[in-house]
Amino acid sequence: MKSTLDNTKKRIERLQQTIRSEKLDGAAFFNFGEQKDPNMRYYADLTLGFGCLVVPAEGSSFLIAPEMEIDKSIAAKGVKIIKLTAGKRLTLLLKKQLKGRKKIAINEDICTLKLINNLRKADFIVKEFSSGMTKKRIIKDEEEIRRIRAACKRGDEILTTIQQQIKQCSTEAELAALITYEIKKKGCELAFEPIVASGKNTAYVHHRSGNDPLQKGFLLLDFGVKYEGYCSDMTRMLYIGKPSKEEIAAYEHVLHIQQECIGMVKEGISGSMLDDHARKMLGKRFIHSLGHGVGVEIHEAPSIGHGAVEKLQKNMVITIEPGIYLPNKYGIRIEDTVVVGGKVLTKSTKELITFHNVY
Repeated sequence: MKSTLDNTKKRIERLQQTIRSEKLDGAAFFNFGEQKDPNMRYYADLTLGFGCLVVPAEGSSFLIAPEMEIDKSIAAKGVKIIKLTAGKRLTLLLKKQLKGRKKIAINEDICTLKLINNLRKADFIVKEFSSGMTKKRIIKDEEEIRRIRAACKRGDEILTTIQQQIKQCSTEAELAALITYEIKKKGCELAFEPIVASGKNTAYVHHRSGNDPLQKGFLLLDFGVKYEGYCSDMTRMLYIGKPSKEEIAAYEHVLHIQQECIGMVKEGISGSMLDDHARKMLGKRFIHSLGHGVGVEIHEAPSIGHGAVEKLQKNMVITIEPGIYLPNKYGIRIEDTVVVGGKVLTKSTKELITFHNVY
């Protein structure tokens, strides 16, 4: 607990330095049901359904939340709590607590237009600062990497279970539901909705798993686990039936490129250099970016794609996921979560495992 508190304290201090340099009075992060600002988890290690975390330019941060959202775990994290009682407007209470300080940074990726208008009606001057906040999360500390590693470990364990139970599923939806069940069974959350695609459906990058029967051919499983607020991401290919020589060669080619790209993940290389290498080797059949950053969000900085000029630094966490997609035939994607300057965190085998008697 102490190390976590120390880490969040350091993060808030860095944020306050930025707030002051931008001549702002503070930053406000809002959670509204499914709309949750990842910065609330990052800066205070908080998860709640409704509330506002405020980091002023000077002094201690505080949380405005209804009593039903407040529990001992929040109080134990050293966060000052301002109770939002029934009938009170959050924006007016925020105005009172900030005592005339009006210039605040917000994350417009989360805030609704209605909230922004209400802040302005309460005389706040709001500045969109989502990109600046995201950049501050780009290099992970030891605690963050521990959580991501733990999320990856649970993902590996779940994939093993899925392989053991796959014959119990007859449709893509059933297999996706099994993945979801196993993630929640471990006390974790979904990092995103699992992608399960079989046969010709693997040719669609973001196929939505429906009631399609599991088809013979490649079976793509793309899923992530969220553990203590931090995400993992992994894609593995299985095969139902017996793959042809062409399919085996295609799989081994993608795997070879993925391993080459992982070997290139070092400090000083840019995301575009990695992406360009994969694209040169895979050609027009590679139709998405090579990867993305991972942290409290499943997709965050840095970008690992064409035109991404930012150089990788030690302890950034990214994915490497090359793929090829042949319409009406099949698709192949292999993905791992990787620490820059470290190693691959997703350990599941990348051997093409086949299932001959699924039906």
